[in-house]
Amino acid sequence: MTALEIGAPRGPEEIAAARGLLVDYIAELDENLCFQGVDAELADYPGGYVALLVARLSGKVVGTVALKDRGEGRVEMKRLYVGPDARGTGAGRALAIAVLEAAKTLGYREMVLDTLTRLKPALALYYDLGFKDCGAYYDNPLPGVVYLSKQLGEDA
Repeated sequence: MTALEIGAPRGPEEIAAARGLLVDYIAELDENLCFQGVDAELADYPGGYVALLVARLSGKVVGTVALKDRGEGRVEMKRLYVGPDARGTGAGRALAIAVLEAAKTLGYREMVLDTLTRLKPALALYYDLGFKDCGAYYDNPLPGVVYLSKQLGEDA
């Protein structure tokens, strides 16, 4: 069994690998994300985030997740993605749990995220981790968007 490791990127190569996974994520979603400023996000990656984590299997970056400050003690989980070759390894769950802990450590009180109803494994993971449906915290015009939140005083 290969050891799964979660942590901050170790230098420019791992940041580049995480950015590459973000490009793959955007392509796999097959949605127009212009409303999120994704071109600027990619150009400044990971500049717009308060934290970036990666998942490694055998030292190779296979997944990523980030945190975006939303103000007033609220943080958004962004871009949780695991490449196809590493799905089923627990990397997605491990990244989600690690980013919840990182948000608590940074002093955030609430985490929010949005996903799409068609992303059933992601939606199931979020509900399993205690996220609950909430109102829109920004305007996402995509069909089937689901907004979720979790108070960070709860167990992750």
